[in-house]
Amino acid sequence: MQFISKWSWIFAVVGAFFGAIAVVLYMVIGELGTVGTLLLVAGGSLFIAWAVFDKDNVQAGLSTKQFRYGSGSVVVTALAIMLAVGTLVVTTRHDVSWDLGRAGRFSLSEMSAQTAQGLQEEVSVLAFFPEGSLDEQLFRRLMESYQGETDLLSVDFVDPDSSPILAADNDITNAYGTVILQAGNRSQRMESEFGEESFTNTLIRLFSAEDYRLCWSTGHLEIDPDDDQTAGGLGFAVLKLEGRNYSVTKSSILTDGIDAACDAVIVAAPQRDWEVAEREALAEYIAGGGKALLMIEPRSVPELSADIERYGVILGNDLVQDPEVRGQAIDVADKAFVIVLPEEMALHPITEQLNGPVLLGASRTVAAARGVQGYVLHELMIGSDESWGETNFERNPLEDPLAWQPNLDTERVGSVPLMVASIIADPLVLGTVSPDMAGGLVPGGAVVVAGTADFARNDLYVRGANQDLFENIIGWLVDDEAPLAPGPSGEGDELYLDFVRLSIAVLTAVIILPGLAVLLAMIAAVRRRFQ
Repeated sequence: MQFISKWSWIFAVVGAFFGAIAVVLYMVIGELGTVGTLLLVAGGSLFIAWAVFDKDNVQAGLSTKQFRYGSGSVVVTALAIMLAVGTLVVTTRHDVSWDLGRAGRFSLSEMSAQTAQGLQEEVSVLAFFPEGSLDEQLFRRLMESYQGETDLLSVDFVDPDSSPILAADNDITNAYGTVILQAGNRSQRMESEFGEESFTNTLIRLFSAEDYRLCWSTGHLEIDPDDDQTAGGLGFAVLKLEGRNYSVTKSSILTDGIDAACDAVIVAAPQRDWEVAEREALAEYIAGGGKALLMIEPRSVPELSADIERYGVILGNDLVQDPEVRGQAIDVADKAFVIVLPEEMALHPITEQLNGPVLLGASRTVAAARGVQGYVLHELMIGSDESWGETNFERNPLEDPLAWQPNLDTERVGSVPLMVASIIADPLVLGTVSPDMAGGLVPGGAVVVAGTADFARNDLYVRGANQDLFENIIGWLVDDEAPLAPGPSGEGDELYLDFVRLSIAVLTAVIILPGLAVLLAMIAAVRRRFQ
């Protein structure tokens, strides 16, 4: 035993050698592997054997004053350095980040993450940005988030000034940045917006097999699809659609009819009623398998509102009132402003994935007809238990707070329906042709009828689940299986540092604060020495 104790220091040397080899292997290949793990275990075992067989000398050495104030401090310092280096290696090899911001702004949205994870083909991204620009830094950070979700995304950053030939070959003329996505022989470009939403939409468009044409009804004072400046416009929604594989064209149904090539017709809050020819043109289009979104505001276009019943949908001549206190959460005191919670929505492809409330706005009731044949009808959302459809417009609620009260005899009261999706299973019910001429009819035409367009207007479009609702409606109508990607889950504060501020931050963290700590330690040591 004395012989083993005398030469046990060899165990420590060999153990340290094995441990060093394991660390080198990890730093070179990025993982320990079987060999590295065995070496690490063997080295640790040899260290333990040394401590056991030579425990008397080890204990005596640790208890000496020389060790505590001399070599012991060296050992502790060496261990601290090894711990720091090991931590650096591990964090470098296994880079993981957490978004602790209250809005989750620096995390990919669920839709973006799913899009990246669902890639089946390698995508190469060529990012042309001036080196060191803010757009380059932000896009680089965004790409790191996407690459954390998939191994099929490669990114190369190119400074157009440093590589003019490559920039010319790719037609780079934008001095602020251009991003090119390529997969096989397909490509898409980004030349203005470089955020998460824009990139995900471009990524989806890269693999989309179809382009969709939306025809926007005009001529009846409808909301202008090009209005992205005023609160009441629908430009935000249209811009989002056009950022994907959708085109929006204005269409005068009275003069031009409805082109059969339209994937869907959008009727956005007309203020002038439709002529008989226009109503028949819409019915013929739907009977031929067409799709339409009809957003009909309260107390407007009575003849078109009545004609919509041919699609199995009944529009009430009323204004929904909902005294539920939930409106106070967003500073809305108007009882006609309807807010629909997820639990008040149907299990339907349009609504089942909505994760937040819909701020519907002022609406009329929209109900599915009862006892009718030839339709597949779904009431997509309802008001609260306290809601009702007010029909007494002769009394002014501003003058008399009790002017509008629910009337069980003449009004819809309690959980009133607000939006309906109708699939035309039997086109003959639309009455466009007689049964002996039904050969040209196509089952499967569909309409979605909403009693308001407020939820899609610019001022409400980005609130709650409104954006997702509108885009889900359009996607369902045109059978677009690729969902439109929402942006990050919320807004948050961002901090960007220029070179001067970044230098100050680095100097403060790396030199000033540590130097101050060293200075204080030196002062304390000097004072202790001369006391």
